[in-house]
Amino acid sequence: MRLKINLLLLAVCISFFMGAQTTDSLLVNEKLPSIIEELESFDGAKLEREIIFGNRDGLEKLLNIADRVALKLCINRLGVVTFVELIADDTTIKDKNVLRKFMKASRAYKFTPKQRSKKEECFRLVFQQR
Repeated sequence: MRLKINLLLLAVCISFFMGAQTTDSLLVNEKLPSIIEELESFDGAKLEREIIFGNRDGLEKLLNIADRVALKLCINRLGVVTFVELIADDTTIKDKNVLRKFMKASRAYKFTPKQRSKKEECFRLVFQQR
C-alpha cells in the first residue's frame, strides 16, 4: 500500500515540475510548439493515461511539415515504456537514423501510473508538425 502511495506521489510531483499540459488525447510541449504528439488507442477505447515526462530535445529539427512518425508503445502499470515498435504504414520518414532517434526518445517517456489496469497497455504514439 505504501509503495502505491509513493508511486502516485512521485507521478504527481513529476507532472507538476515538468509542467505538462494535456487535453484528452493530445500533449503539446510549450518549449517545442512545432511538435504534436497524439495518443491513439488501437481498439478505439478511451485512453486513461497521460504523458508526464518526455524528452523531445532536438526532435523538432527532424520533422518537416508533412512528416509523420507513428510508433506502437506498450507501457506497464507504473507508466514505464516496455515496448516500442515502428508503424511503417503510418510513417512518412524513411531515414533509419531519424527513426531510431524517435524510438529512443519514446522509450524514455513516462505515463501516469494506473494500478488497476492491464499488466501491459499498448497504443499508438504519433509525432507530427503542428
